[in-house]
Amino acid sequence: MRDFAREHQIDFWEGKGVCHQIMMENYVCPGELIFGADSHTCTYGALGAFGTGVGCTDFLYGMVTGTSWVLVPESVKFNLIGKLPEGVYPRDLMLTIIGQIGANGCNYQVMEFCGEGAKALSVNDRMVLCNLSVEAGAKNRHL
Repeated sequence: MRDFAREHQIDFWEGKGVCHQIMMENYVCPGELIFGADSHTCTYGALGAFGTGVGCTDFLYGMVTGTSWVLVPESVKFNLIGKLPEGVYPRDLMLTIIGQIGANGCNYQVMEFCGEGAKALSVNDRMVLCNLSVEAGAKNRHL
């Protein structure tokens, strides 16, 4: 990997942090389509990007050809109201939502978080919601 990165002039972040945090801080921009080889690539929805995890074959095909395809998923809107009470965190909110809709409640769909409650969330809070959306089967998340 080191040799490949050097040969192709690709940034190589070995030992410099968690991959999704590095991506969020250095590469992800709103409106982008990002494929990752990890199911939690969906975290990038916190910045308004369409980040989704794909299998190794799909990832390699995209790298080699520069193309891929994705079925446009339906969107499920979650209208968040109010603020999280003291001692309640975004992870608690997401686990409550998953408890209500089920672990497959949003299979191959976009979980869209909106409303005044969503606007009150910090970027870190949004990252937690988006990161955990894959646990409901979601293809992507958007805030």
